[in-house]
Amino acid sequence: MFTAGIKLLDIVARSLFLLVVLYSLPIRSSGQFGIGLTLIALFAFAAGYERYLDVQRRIVGMPVARVDAMVRHTLRFFAVGYALWVFPFVLGLWAFAQAGLLEICLWVVIAVGEHLSTESYRLALLSGRHRPLLWVGLSKNILLLLVVGALLSLPGPLELEAVLNWWAGLNLVGVIAYSLQLWRLQATIPAAATVLEPAPAL
Repeated sequence: MFTAGIKLLDIVARSLFLLVVLYSLPIRSSGQFGIGLTLIALFAFAAGYERYLDVQRRIVGMPVARVDAMVRHTLRFFAVGYALWVFPFVLGLWAFAQAGLLEICLWVVIAVGEHLSTESYRLALLSGRHRPLLWVGLSKNILLLLVVGALLSLPGPLELEAVLNWWAGLNLVGVIAYSLQLWRLQATIPAAATVLEPAPAL
């Protein structure tokens, strides 16, 4: 229940951020933003949804060391998925959203960060040890909402580039925070447990 409550707050903050941006941007920029969101969803699905189902099926009842080993293998799997699907993602941004090089780079960072944020919630559902990861996503989305409010208080229309800069920047900070948290959790496992429970064959 606690995990679901945190995720509900996260969803509310993220949804408000997206809605405010969509309705505050100029029409052309709003359309580009909407296309980018659609491509992010497709990118996330292609990069690892089936892998999550496999992890969900196999992680139940595993010792702590093997759960963390599965998580590390899964992150490597996602990295391969990102490498495979980044070109179609970039091509879609260029063809349909008419994004420039800088905007494409920002969208790529956003896509990876948002995917990892979603997967952290799924991981927290399967393993209580990883629930602290949820605070990273919640903090990021609350900050994004506050940033957009601050940008809207400035004179002139909201600019897509400013939104993408902040969104990508906070996602990059989020990825670093996820990495540090996973490293901290791994450090709490006794070395003997890691030896006794080797990583599962994938």
